Amino acid sequence: MTCIILFFILLLWTHQSCAVDRSFHIENNTFILNGTPLRLRSGSIHYSRVPKVYWKDRLKRLHAMGLNAVQTYVMWNYHETNKGEFDFQDDKDLSAFIQACQDEGLLVLLRLGPYSCGEWEFGGFPAWVIDHQPQVTLRTYETGYISLVDKWWSKLLPVVKPHLYSNGGSVVMVQVENEFGSFGDVSKNDNDLKYMKHLVQLVRQYLGNAIQIYTTDGGNTDYMSRGTLNGSIVYTVGDHGPSSDVSNCQAMREYNAPGLSPCMDSEYYTGWLTHWGDPSLANTS
Repeated sequence: MTCIILFFILLLWTHQSCAVDRSFHIENNTFILNGTPLRLRSGSIHYSRVPKVYWKDRLKRLHAMGLNAVQTYVMWNYHETNKGEFDFQDDKDLSAFIQACQDEGLLVLLRLGPYSCGEWEFGGFPAWVIDHQPQVTLRTYETGYISLVDKWWSKLLPVVKPHLYSNGGSVVMVQVENEFGSFGDVSKNDNDLKYMKHLVQLVRQYLGNAIQIYTTDGGNTDYMSRGTLNGSIVYTVGDHGPSSDVSNCQAMREYNAPGLSPCMDSEYYTGWLTHWGDPSLANTS
């Protein structure tokens, strides 16, 4: 009987030890997963662009390329097409997509918005926001807009929470806003600064302190000065390309706390976009 009791005590202790060891954080300018240095090799799959029946196939292809993580946008207008009607079913089943990533052995970098861009209609904002009464001012701390964001994230973030790495899932980082330095200016506009801090506070309220929060801005100090929060409040990341990552990493170190700035490119551009009517298109056949 004593042996049986000791066995179950040992089993419980082992289970608890594994739970405690399950962690993701940054130290010495390095990502640390369960105490071991990690190099994130991430690729993008936007679940909103891929029917659910193909998720497993696409994730396997990404994994076969040698990648160990997936980053995806959460498009607000995909889940709340009509005001007050939230849809997380079938092709919009975010929980199922994150679980599919974990089943394939992939970590997840989740880009929460509420503005996402992603070359997606209205940057992910629902169309009904345009006609909302009273009118709201987007992407700053304006009470009407903030009330809409608060309600949206009160539905979204509880869906995400069970999938955090610290909770046994695969989500290791979440991004708030997107390239805010190309739109607002936290260095000069108090309401912009308050807005970004509010988003961070919401993440902490719903997801706790274990999750790593990050921002994405253009890969230089000009964009970062307008779009991110200095120090350890968030992990400031740049995007750029096609070019060397040196200037991006130097800029990141100016905005992240010492030792909390592993070099990372959140979006590496292999080329650049063209616009309708662009003269360069006239030379193509």
